[in-house]
Amino acid sequence: MQGDGLDPDECTRLTGLSPTKVEVKGQLRPAGRPPVRVTTWGISIEKTNSYSIDEVLTELIDLIWPQREAIIEYLANHPVSAIFAVNATLYKERPEYCLGGETLRRLAYFGVDFCLDIFDYREE
Repeated sequence: MQGDGLDPDECTRLTGLSPTKVEVKGQLRPAGRPPVRVTTWGISIEKTNSYSIDEVLTELIDLIWPQREAIIEYLANHPVSAIFAVNATLYKERPEYCLGGETLRRLAYFGVDFCLDIFDYREE
């Protein structure tokens, strides 16, 4: 989730989930990068060598699914936005970019955007 009005501690308390990443607007970053532009609160899973984005999304959705009602309520009652994002980093074979019906149904339940970002480092 992200937004200028996001309170990470309140988000954690109301959703019952512990974030894996929190950045607060104005927070300084290392290596001369500009300060954080917008407060973010997110949950991610460990990077894996998977050949299916459906498999990775299922793992994330399984993690947050028990708190789905609290998440929906938080999104409805706070000036924040949310997104599901998959970052696929390719060094050799590409993964399968298909999502199963159950994954699509559960993603749609949240009513937020989905983003697939592909970083292709394969040699041509």
